[in-house]
Amino acid sequence: MKTNKTVICEPMKRLVKYLIDRKFVIIEERLNDYHFNELYFKLRGKYSEDIEQINIDKIERINPDKFFYSCHSCEGRNLLK
Repeated sequence: MKTNKTVICEPMKRLVKYLIDRKFVIIEERLNDYHFNELYFKLRGKYSEDIEQINIDKIERINPDKFFYSCHSCEGRNLLK
């Protein structure tokens, strides 16, 4: 999985796939900061209880609809809103 030719780290791929498997769709994706490899994804879908229980290693929930991931291997941050 790539965005603007930037490779997406495994935990972020798992989170995006998890949401897509629950009928969410990506409505926006972009590289916010090339130097820090900061990626941004915006998805739309129906909220359900299984989404409340997302437990993916290194993914932190900031609030009910925002997730944050910081990866030392790609020296970047990824935000899913």
